[in-house]
Amino acid sequence: MAFRQVAIFLSWLGNGWLYAGVAVTVLVGADSMSVIWRPLLSVVVLHLIYRPLKLWLSRPRPYQAYPDLKPLLPALDEYSCPSGHAMTLTAVLITLPATNGILTLVYLLLWTAMAWARVAVAHHYPSDILAGSALAAIVALPISTV
Repeated sequence: MAFRQVAIFLSWLGNGWLYAGVAVTVLVGADSMSVIWRPLLSVVVLHLIYRPLKLWLSRPRPYQAYPDLKPLLPALDEYSCPSGHAMTLTAVLITLPATNGILTLVYLLLWTAMAWARVAVAHHYPSDILAGSALAAIVALPISTV
């Protein structure tokens, strides 16, 4: 029961609340504007690609394909691939500077928790998570080096 609540909470955070916390953390840094435009640009570009791609793929969500699975919360849209939560989080984490190993570990743990939560709430297959993250990497890595 506790794992279900954690999965619901993490998925809810990924709807946008998580990024408010990330923004506040980044704003504390010395050169905040140069750090903010990279994730913002990456997310904007990705969301221009995301919706048409998701409609084109039209992959049913796990709970639609397997009626014995019950979603733990309502889905934001109809299809599962790619995962918008994983895509957005990956883009933000790739474009934020990881100045030390501890921060890199925190980023990895955050991504892993979100990936698990999206599968646990029956909204995504693991391949949806990987597809969203790969799409984010393709877009965000070049932007992060500008």
